[in-house]
Amino acid sequence: MKAKHALLALLLLPIFSLQAGYKLVQAPLEDDLMQVHIYELDNGLTVYLTENHETPTFRSEITVRAGSKDDPEDATGLAHYLEHLLFKGNAKLGSSDWEKEKPHIDRITELYEEHFREEDAEKRAEIYAEINRESQLAAQYAIPSEFDTLISSLGGQGINAYTAPDRTVYLEELPSNRLEQWAMIESNRFQNPVFRLFQPELEIVYEEKNRAMDNKDRLIQEALFSLLYGEHPYGSQTALGSVEHLKKPSLKKIHEFFDAHYVANNMAIALAGDFEVEEAIKVIDKHFSSWKSGDVPEFTRPMPAPITEKKSVTVHYPGQENVMLGFDTAPTGHEDEPALKLIDMILDNANAGLINLNLNQQQRVAQAGSFPYIRNDAGSQFLYGSPKEGQSLEEVEALLLEQLEIIKQGDFDEWILPAIVTDFKKNEKLAMETNAGRLRIISTAFGEKKDWADVVAEIDRMDALTKADLVRVANKYFSQPYVVAYRKDGDYTPPTVPKPEFDPIDIDRSKRSEFAAKVLAMESEPIEPEFLKEGEDYQVMTLAKGIRLFYVENPANDLFALSKVYEMGSREIRELPMTAALLDKSGTSRLSPPELKKAWYAIGADFGFSVGEHNTTLSVSGLEENFDKSLSLFQEVLNDSQGDAKVLEELVAIQLKQKQDAMKEPNMIFNALRNYTRYGEESPFLTALSSEEIKALSVEDLMGQLNRLSGYQHDYLYVGKMPIKEVAKKLKKLSKTKRALRPAPEPVLPKLHEPEANEIVYVDYETAQSQIRIEFPGGIYDEAQRPLIETFNEYFYGGMGGIVFQEMREARALAYSVWAHYLVSSFKGGENLVMGFIGTQADKTVDSLEAYLDLWNTMPRSEDRFTVVKESLDNQFRVSKIGFRDVLGAVKAWERVGLEGDPRERRYERIMAGDLDGLFEFYNEKIKGQPKMISILGPSAAIDMEELKKHGELRQVEIDEIFVD
Repeated sequence: MKAKHALLALLLLPIFSLQAGYKLVQAPLEDDLMQVHIYELDNGLTVYLTENHETPTFRSEITVRAGSKDDPEDATGLAHYLEHLLFKGNAKLGSSDWEKEKPHIDRITELYEEHFREEDAEKRAEIYAEINRESQLAAQYAIPSEFDTLISSLGGQGINAYTAPDRTVYLEELPSNRLEQWAMIESNRFQNPVFRLFQPELEIVYEEKNRAMDNKDRLIQEALFSLLYGEHPYGSQTALGSVEHLKKPSLKKIHEFFDAHYVANNMAIALAGDFEVEEAIKVIDKHFSSWKSGDVPEFTRPMPAPITEKKSVTVHYPGQENVMLGFDTAPTGHEDEPALKLIDMILDNANAGLINLNLNQQQRVAQAGSFPYIRNDAGSQFLYGSPKEGQSLEEVEALLLEQLEIIKQGDFDEWILPAIVTDFKKNEKLAMETNAGRLRIISTAFGEKKDWADVVAEIDRMDALTKADLVRVANKYFSQPYVVAYRKDGDYTPPTVPKPEFDPIDIDRSKRSEFAAKVLAMESEPIEPEFLKEGEDYQVMTLAKGIRLFYVENPANDLFALSKVYEMGSREIRELPMTAALLDKSGTSRLSPPELKKAWYAIGADFGFSVGEHNTTLSVSGLEENFDKSLSLFQEVLNDSQGDAKVLEELVAIQLKQKQDAMKEPNMIFNALRNYTRYGEESPFLTALSSEEIKALSVEDLMGQLNRLSGYQHDYLYVGKMPIKEVAKKLKKLSKTKRALRPAPEPVLPKLHEPEANEIVYVDYETAQSQIRIEFPGGIYDEAQRPLIETFNEYFYGGMGGIVFQEMREARALAYSVWAHYLVSSFKGGENLVMGFIGTQADKTVDSLEAYLDLWNTMPRSEDRFTVVKESLDNQFRVSKIGFRDVLGAVKAWERVGLEGDPRERRYERIMAGDLDGLFEFYNEKIKGQPKMISILGPSAAIDMEELKKHGELRQVEIDEIFVD
């Protein structure tokens, strides 16, 4: 026996790897759908690996167990600053000559420390002026966005990061043949970072703060968090920091934060995608073993105090009113966490929860819902709702509390528990289909310090809970005092951050660091691009005259999706959106509205009715084993929906109130403004049903639309396990009709306005940030121009490494959000639209518009940028395999512009054959100097209107001019 055990031990040695560098700490668990391998390097770095071979890419997420709660009390926003700065490189990356750059960087750090300590405003201004001068000297050697450009050149996409209270996460997705290069770049990135170009980045964070201050939901949540968490950082500080702290950052403190928290034993790397685990861990060990470990600071600030009495706060913001309740619950990892998540789903699962059925379905409020907020140091349950006309926020609050009371009393059906568990299992399977879905679970687990076995078993623990367990937990937490925030309709004046004196930085696109050159010189086995082929990747079958079935097999799981698609929408039939809204509140002859919602949820199915401008989709999705039940219920809804006049009357009242609220909300106003600038009286905000037309609607009119819709030709789109012939057989029974189906009407495509010179249409509105849209017609859709359009989009915008981002954000610090796109029409014969957006601090409006117009009209010519673009597009096409759930959407999109089959192969060949001269010929003909339609929303008190007039004929409009009565 001893010899046998000794032999077994020898056999196991390779599994647990005695090689220097790493060990396997968690082998794949039997019930783990992702089959995650967890390793630990000798330096303490945790590594999660999960293979997914659906597309030839892999996704990376690097998580640090440090977030906004770890910010010093006198320097809030610091973790988020650091997140931005870790895109700036170090001595190897981002600099053309580090030895010459370093003295200036050191001096800038010293100056910011003086600025941080100085209280006298005039002296701080003098220090800032010196920072500005020193920043110009340092910028001579900086290579802005080199990290982003390098990743893009390798075919990387989705480059981003985010700061949460308990963690910070850095992410991107790359071709699967770039694993070694990724490891080189990311292992270097987190070693001895250099916080270059800090001055413009500081302005960018200001802009991000401005955008946040215009967010009505963030306003009420921050007020509620302050009540709920008190002096704990969850309540006393935000990820973006306070305005006062943003004005006086400390680079020294940011360095100290990095040195303390960004150590190997406090970080994790998670990869999901097309790789072999054994190869990946060796590559990671090779490059990341150089990271240093360290003693992680203990979090010593007080935990949130229990809520001992009800507390309330009121904030004001124009538009929709809202009430939000917060209850103390339990932090992550607590034994009650699974029960609390189940209770939240009993309240609100979007279909058959108590709030869904008792409040939303019965239209006792305008809208309501709930969500759990479970963090490392504390947990909370939130409930929220918006009132109907004449209803107070306190009345909505009472209705929400009634739903909690139902759970506390145990007055809910037990069938809902297994249905919720099924819902969780469905969502888990859907997450497994993508690399992003997988890593979202993994990064959260590491950030929350959860054992992986507990994560895998969480749904099973939910399944084991009884009704009595949930009633007990509900009474434990929801019999205690709570906090409540009221957001009332009223004026809101956001805090302001004065525009600083700032000199733009010159960008030399020819510069490239030796490190970047070395990475790009590395050879990789090329990935051959995969394009769709009918008969192999998808099938099309005619079911009857005017009815087709598009089919894709699901290779991943047992979840099906079926859609019935009509080629007409709200532009062609204006009443369709109201039909969809009424159908959501209706039942059938057999089932009342609540019974119908329960019937869908009980079989794990989702029904949808979505109306776009030019297409309408009726959909059902769920478990393949319940396909027949789902299809039967689908048919019952389509053929026997029963509307109710009283329900419609209440629905109309809610819709009219929401319409009035929309006319006070900045984002909705700006949406209406840009459509008005674009289409004039044909704007969808003016051609939609008027208030009087909505009031005149009848149940017969709206339900009749369903019957009329069924008289048109349509397509079924199916993704699932069932063979196509079996699907066709079932759908033919559903599609039996004696009448000839009419072809869809021609799409109603309003003509774009064509200005003879720049025109500015402006709405005066109090916001922290102005929103600016620049648009002009881009000609009729022409497939022959698609390669040039795609090349232009990558050259001009191209994400964080593109010209727009570098010039407007990196060099001039004029915006946090800025983009540009040559948008092609979705229809044969339709018009293309060229557009750009910039959100900027209100007192920078004229500067931003002037700079952006100049960039559109004098696009920089750079062979180096074009080389990067070609490399990036080449790599993107090579990994552009379309995921199985997206195949049919792509096929339908190609068909709408008159194409047969996958056009990407032809586009790819022409893009690769293109040159810079050809791109600029296209630019000079289609873009340069074109008269622009400019839409601006912002406060006139902060905008120099006379200067604004220099950039176009200015016309101010009132809000009621851009919305239908």
